[in-house]
Amino acid sequence: MQISWQLNEQKGTQELRSGENRVIAKVTPGTVIRQAEAGLIFPAAEKMFFNGFQSWTHCPEYAPSDKIRLPKALPRLICRALSLDHFADYHFVQYPNRRGVLHGISYCYFRDGNRYRLLASLDERPGYTVFRYDCREALLTLKRDCAGTAAGEENFHVFDLFYMEGSE
Repeated sequence: MQISWQLNEQKGTQELRSGENRVIAKVTPGTVIRQAEAGLIFPAAEKMFFNGFQSWTHCPEYAPSDKIRLPKALPRLICRALSLDHFADYHFVQYPNRRGVLHGISYCYFRDGNRYRLLASLDERPGYTVFRYDCREALLTLKRDCAGTAAGEENFHVFDLFYMEGSE
């Protein structure tokens, strides 16, 4: 399975294999990162799980026909008084409100019966990894929330991922 990645204008592809996968780009130290993203064709499954952001997020297993819903609105005064508008991923993830478009933070898995395929970020220090899946296109997109980060070394880890298939 091939993963295609992009860091600023730099692009590449790499084979995704079981275990640790390091997607590394050569950069000049101090380079300011504008975007880091990757995509791979990933067949849909019977059920899919996407880890939520922080502990407030409802995280069930989804079917390909499901959609992630925004929570029902609370009165603005209550939200501000309790700072509830600063929890979850509503400020940095676009909710398409369309069936079969799902997302999560840091890891996800796809399950067919007892067969699981897990894809997880191994390092969130450069920024959160957002996994977004479009069931119609069978496309899993990864975006690193690292815009404005300056590369400290020549080898910038675009993504450090763990991939595994098997039973629970």
